[in-house]
Amino acid sequence: MPRSALKWPGYGRAPEEIMRLFLSDLAATYGSVHEYAVKQLGVDEALISRLRARLLS
Repeated sequence: MPRSALKWPGYGRAPEEIMRLFLSDLAATYGSVHEYAVKQLGVDEALISRLRARLLS
């Protein structure tokens, strides 16, 4: 979450169906969120591990 308060309503929220469509398209295009992060964003495995530990606990 950003340190400063964001001013528009709904920041960080999307309807469930929109998120499902987004993730489905991402998986169809890149194979998985993991592959997208690694191949398109250049994220390394160490960062992925840290994000998983922080966000999925």
